[in-house]
Amino acid sequence: MEKTQAVQQQVAAQVPQWSTETLAAYTPTNPVTHELKFEDLKEGDHVYCWRINGLYAHHGIVVHKGETPEETELVEFAPPRGPNGAPEIFDGANAKIRKVNLPKFQKQKHTVRLVMYGVTEREYSFKRAGTTQKEQCGDPKEAVKRAIAVLNGDVPWDAYNVLTNNCEHFAVWCKTG
Repeated sequence: MEKTQAVQQQVAAQVPQWSTETLAAYTPTNPVTHELKFEDLKEGDHVYCWRINGLYAHHGIVVHKGETPEETELVEFAPPRGPNGAPEIFDGANAKIRKVNLPKFQKQKHTVRLVMYGVTEREYSFKRAGTTQKEQCGDPKEAVKRAIAVLNGDVPWDAYNVLTNNCEHFAVWCKTG
């Protein structure tokens, strides 16, 4: 019994103490799955949706929060679609940085989730790749500016590569610089 309590105390000591402001700003509706409700979306959020039953995640940056999902805009880096509608992930030359509304980003059905920044090594190691980042993120307004600058061609962006320059890399760069 004493050994169990000692382990519990050690674990409790390693859990970061978050301020009320941090929790209010960065806690998704469901902190385990990172699910967000529409009303909780903010400009500058780095969001993702699982695709093909969780096979991969598609990432984007919220650049405008509208009154409705249809009026809410995200910037994403997406490969072209093939004849069957599936992404052509190895056709990097034709990938586009583009602005889409929230339903198009979600493909009308996928749950929007928030990427968590500044997490501990422990949380990072327990979460699935692409859902958390150990780095601290910058000001949300800067993330929006970076995404718009690339979209407008003011900042060059390399060709899409499924392993080294994909939608997640783009969104992380927007958030961290």
